[in-house]
Amino acid sequence: MVHLVLSGRPCLKNAVMKPVYWNMNGEKGLRPEDIDAHLSSGKYDVFAMVHNETSTGVLSPLEPISELLNDKYPHIIWLVDAVSSMAGVKIETG
Repeated sequence: MVHLVLSGRPCLKNAVMKPVYWNMNGEKGLRPEDIDAHLSSGKYDVFAMVHNETSTGVLSPLEPISELLNDKYPHIIWLVDAVSSMAGVKIETG
C-alpha cells in the first residue's frame, strides 16, 4: 500500500499491511512516471493517493495516472481520496 505524505504526518497508523510512504515535490503533484517507477517493482496490490493536497492546493493529474494504471497495472486496486477536490473539479469515471 502506498500513501502520500506532504506534511510529514502519515495518516495510516493501524493499517493491516505496512504502507510505503512517498514524499513528493509539493508543487507538481504525483507524476505518472514516478508512480510507474514504484509500481514496476511488483510489490504492490493497492495504490492509494490524494487527488488534491489540501494545505497546498496541489492537484495530481488523474487522467494520465488512470491511463498508466489501466494499461500497465490493471490488477492493482486504485484508491483516490478526492474529498477536497470533488466539489470544485470535474472527475470523470468509467
